[in-house]
Amino acid sequence: MSEPGYMDAKQLRPGPIHHKSLSPERLEQINAVFDVIGSYLDTNLEKFELNFMRDLYTESEVNGIGLAFWRSETRNAVWVENAAIQNQSKTNA
Repeated sequence: MSEPGYMDAKQLRPGPIHHKSLSPERLEQINAVFDVIGSYLDTNLEKFELNFMRDLYTESEVNGIGLAFWRSETRNAVWVENAAIQNQSKTNA
């Protein structure tokens, strides 16, 4: 492996698709996460799913770090929305 170095972010490209499909269970998990945070992302559901299909080890990514990250972000998004709703309710009271 080469030493880390500088790379212009404009040169970065998505990696190859390693898996032609995802299991229905994985798609359901990914879709549930996207339902909550999709409006905060600059992507659509299809591209979100494709990113998981790019992972070399999709099952461990979905079960582990990757989906855990998105679940964490989902909880954060819900917390922010709830806080905004509560603040709005206090403002209107």
